[in-house]
Amino acid sequence: MLRADLYPDNWMLMRVSVAYHVFSTKFQNVVRTYNNDGKYDAILEYMEHVMGIWNVVNTKTPLHGESPEWSDLVPHLQWFFDWHASCDHTADNTAHPSQFIPHQCWFDLRLTCTSLPLFTALYFHSSLSVNQRLHIRHTNQDIIEGFFGIARGKSSDHNMDARL
Repeated sequence: MLRADLYPDNWMLMRVSVAYHVFSTKFQNVVRTYNNDGKYDAILEYMEHVMGIWNVVNTKTPLHGESPEWSDLVPHLQWFFDWHASCDHTADNTAHPSQFIPHQCWFDLRLTCTSLPLFTALYFHSSLSVNQRLHIRHTNQDIIEGFFGIARGKSSDHNMDARL
């Protein structure tokens, strides 16, 4: 474990926020203003699907197995599957994997978008009360990151030195 894991600087703390804003609808609108000739259509489509997945896996709504959010996830994940297939199987039978997202990112995206709906369907039935349903925002961080996030949150000045 690195010292940076215990004492993150402000830039590390805001990475998720920055990533969110890069794909946000507001930023998409900015890109659209410069997209007169359709040059940025592909990046806009990518941003839309990343944001669609982001919205589902970061919902504040407690979920159950039949939640409509899972249906909302399908077209966005399918877009990535279609893109991946088009990179693997081109008209001239040459693969272009460099035109797709990195392998680990693709693996993590598929794992998240397929396991969360399945996990929720198995363990969080619609008959459960709202308090017993899955709060998905609590599951999308690894355990260590979650631990340090809680520890930082308990510190009024967000300074881990004061807590340890």
